[in-house]
Amino acid sequence: MEIIVEKIVAAVFLITGVSHIVQPHAWSEFFIHFRGNGKAGVLQLGLLNLPLALLIVVLHNVWHGFAVIVTLVGGGLLLKSIIYLVLPGIGLRMLRTISIENSWRFVAAGVLSILLAAAILLWLW
Repeated sequence: MEIIVEKIVAAVFLITGVSHIVQPHAWSEFFIHFRGNGKAGVLQLGLLNLPLALLIVVLHNVWHGFAVIVTLVGGGLLLKSIIYLVLPGIGLRMLRTISIENSWRFVAAGVLSILLAAAILLWLW
């Protein structure tokens, strides 16, 4: 089961990473849109992260080798979801740092996301 979760995580991070690189302004607009909806928008973002987080946390309890990275990613996503869902004011403050002018940060995040996906895929190979 862990291998299936690792493949899903790699696919999500690869696709999302490419999207971040080729559409950084759209990603800024996406998060600015949610920010514009206030705490309700933050709750929506928390719900978007929750399924992948729970999939990893429930089905990928691996604490050895490189695969521990996937487990830690799941824990991080779950923590992010909990913060957004339980403390939306904190999530709103985090969203206030996003602007069209600093959308280059999505390119950097996309590169890191692709590197993580590649590392997972190499581990699986």
